[in-house]
Amino acid sequence: MDATRHERTAAKSAMTRALLFTSFGGALAVWALLAATRHDTSPYAPPPRTAASITGLVLDRDGKPLAGALVRAWVPEPNSVLSPTQGRAAPRPTAGESIRDAAARAAWRAATVREDVTGSRGEFELHDLADAVHRISAWAEGYAIGPGGDNRNCLVRPGQRFDLEARPVVELPVTVVLADGSLGREGVGINWNGANGAGGGTSLVPADGIVFVPPGTWDVSAFTSGHEVECAPVRVEAKWSVRCEHVTLRFTEKPLVR
Repeated sequence: MDATRHERTAAKSAMTRALLFTSFGGALAVWALLAATRHDTSPYAPPPRTAASITGLVLDRDGKPLAGALVRAWVPEPNSVLSPTQGRAAPRPTAGESIRDAAARAAWRAATVREDVTGSRGEFELHDLADAVHRISAWAEGYAIGPGGDNRNCLVRPGQRFDLEARPVVELPVTVVLADGSLGREGVGINWNGANGAGGGTSLVPADGIVFVPPGTWDVSAFTSGHEVECAPVRVEAKWSVRCEHVTLRFTEKPLVR
């Protein structure tokens, strides 16, 4: 009995030593790779800082300010050293290169992404920016926010003003059923059409099945690249601040034309 217990204790001690050695070795390898990233001369070296800021307003279509909207500015990432170039595929990255690339991307985002929340007058101001062209986006519950004025590319440099327009939207839960009875998502989009040519659409069904549509009366349907199926539209009354009832869109096979 004592010999058996002694063997078990010895085995546990050996396993513990092996696990500690493995964990220490793995941690040491990751530390070495991340340390090497600090001396990496990749294209991720962030641009220098500037004292200039980006300011603007978030207003609705009636010119009323929208408070509490999150506004984000970021500098698009440069091409990775692992990215393919014209006429040549990128070499297969090693584990070390992949880790260094991911760490460099994270460092780039930390150095170039800036955020602010709009105040009572819809105002925002972004400080401590990189001296480079930024992209701007904004979010607020119940609204789709996009650029106002003539700047439709959402590109702005520090020192410039950039106003945004908030348009109310309504959540529309959608399920798409294919002609064979299976659920459709890949290669399937959603359209909504209203009076006087108004409407919009998405190229893909969102992963959560939620489509955001403007308030109004819409004929909602699904589309796909196949020509042998069709989807009858479903009439939806979208009221702002009220989530729409769930809609099921069904594809059917087109009748043969003789």
